[in-house]
Amino acid sequence: MNFRAIFLFVFTLVAVAVAFPSQENRLRRDAADSVKSAASDAKEAVSDAGAAVADAVTPTEKSTTDKVVDSVKNMLVAVAVAFPSQENRLRRDAADSVKSAASDAKEAVSDAGAAAADAVKSKEKSKLETI
Repeated sequence: MNFRAIFLFVFTLVAVAVAFPSQENRLRRDAADSVKSAASDAKEAVSDAGAAVADAVTPTEKSTTDKVVDSVKNMLVAVAVAFPSQENRLRRDAADSVKSAASDAKEAVSDAGAAAADAVKSKEKSKLETI
């Protein structure tokens, strides 16, 4: 008995049955799809309605007192920036001196490295000349 042929025939029969569903199964699938789409549409509508209610309740304009408070805060910040305290000036000066010392040290190291490289090159050049 040829089991391969029987297995192939059964597999083909199952594939055809799955590929071509019955009319009843199609109706069930279509009904389920329409219920899913209706549920998603309802969810979207409720979400949009909730957003509309939230927008209606929360004011978008600032009150006059909030505007006055914001302008006073902005003026105080501007004054603080324009006229720093003695302590802030000292901190800024200390930070500037540290930055300049670091850049000077970096420049010195770079110059020392260049001088060392020049010394090595001149030494190699003198060795080549003596040979």
